[in-house]
Amino acid sequence: MMKYTDSMLSRHFCDRDEGWQECGAYGIPIAFVCEICVDVKMRPYREFMLKNIKSADAEKEYNNEH
Repeated sequence: MMKYTDSMLSRHFCDRDEGWQECGAYGIPIAFVCEICVDVKMRPYREFMLKNIKSADAEKEYNNEH
């Protein structure tokens, strides 16, 4: 199996049968990824997505309490 660099994976074109759409906290599509490239393509978004998920969950809890 070929060893991919991060640079190669960031531009990797996933096969339609093997990939899926990754979405942000609000359901906005970010990238089409597969098992080979998901970590590299999603790395820049991880922290941002987690912050939005936490704030969205906190907002839901607040609205449910009031």
